[in-house]
Amino acid sequence: MLVLVLVTACGRYGYDSLASDDIDAADDGGGDGDADIDGSSDGLIHDYRLNGDYTDELGGPDLTGLGGTFVAGGYQFAANQGLGVLGAMPDSVYTVDIVFAFDDLTSWRKILDFKNYTSDDGYYTYDDKLQFVVVAGSVFATGPPRLTASTQVQTTLTRDGSGHVIGYVDHVLQFEFDDTAGVARLEAPGAVAHFFVDDTQTGGGESAGGLVRRIRMYDRALAQADLPAP
Repeated sequence: MLVLVLVTACGRYGYDSLASDDIDAADDGGGDGDADIDGSSDGLIHDYRLNGDYTDELGGPDLTGLGGTFVAGGYQFAANQGLGVLGAMPDSVYTVDIVFAFDDLTSWRKILDFKNYTSDDGYYTYDDKLQFVVVAGSVFATGPPRLTASTQVQTTLTRDGSGHVIGYVDHVLQFEFDDTAGVARLEAPGAVAHFFVDDTQTGGGESAGGLVRRIRMYDRALAQADLPAP
């Protein structure tokens, strides 16, 4: 995996034209068009809106900033200045929905690290595609080109009770695989999930700056028809 790192610049992601109400009033899942902020009907358990703070709208654990700053439109980060959260993400069955943009998409850019920086496997972008590295160096679940640098995108990752993993970009299926090795599970139940920070196996180089607007977590694998609006 080769690396290039480009620190993000503010105001280039298409967020400035979106009023906060346009995003916050969007459907949170279940396809009913309602905000459903308590998550009671669709499995929503954490909603990090990143509107100037790290709090969960549903009262769960706060995110931890790893060096980035809040700007208009979300949390802005340089390479390896993403976010972490302890005790929030389900270990086995989940949906993680992220609205974000990377400033640079050259080669691999890690979105979500499951193994406390100890494994090169995980959830990435690869150039202009969404990818899951299933076995580092040999097995990749990769979607078609759909990504553009500095352009907001909604990516959704689900894992069901059988270990079947699916990745979406803007509700369009990109890849799927059976997670027999548990690479899409946290290192241990209740462990830290790290966003936008690379593992130590590649020296932390597979990362980029960007801006994240929202992170949501569900305690079930949402069907494609039930994926939330951004």
